Amino acid sequence: MDASHDSWKKALEPLNYTVKLWTDDAILQLVKHRYPWLLSTYETYPQNIQRADIARLLVIHAEGGIYADLDVYPISAHQIQCLQHIGLQAIFAPTANNLRL
Repeated sequence: MDASHDSWKKALEPLNYTVKLWTDDAILQLVKHRYPWLLSTYETYPQNIQRADIARLLVIHAEGGIYADLDVYPISAHQIQCLQHIGLQAIFAPTANNLRL
């Protein structure tokens, strides 16, 4: 977990990007404050993966930017900047083992 997070910070923070690791508690606070109408559904999902799936979408909706799972590592900040220059407002990195973006 730390290696992925650190690699994103190393690649993007020098370019004035903010890199945030979202915890379960932070997601819950996001749902409570930005999506209160979804809270009861979110809390009653029987599987954690269901909460994780909706959390990805809520974070991107609320914050914009890039979402990547902890097994995804950036290759080049410049490639990410190119994607943003063509007008993408949100980027989802692939969610498979040890992929690089």
